[in-house]
Amino acid sequence: MEHVQADHELFLQAFEKPTQIYRFLRTRNLIAPIFLHRTLTYMSHRNSRTNIKRKTFKVDDMLSKVEKMKGEQESHR
Repeated sequence: MEHVQADHELFLQAFEKPTQIYRFLRTRNLIAPIFLHRTLTYMSHRNSRTNIKRKTFKVDDMLSKVEKMKGEQESHR
């Protein structure tokens, strides 16, 4: 029984520090969050990508594009 108690104490000592750190980080994040819960739409003008291709994207187009590239590679050999 004493051996089990000693093992339990070692277990608690090993995991006490990390849990204290995580508890501290949790409370600090509640008080002063690193990331604010908002979208970044106000910075969309800095984004050079457009979403036009996303709207018309189809998986079949992707397959045909790969098949076309493979066909071109085989014709160059």
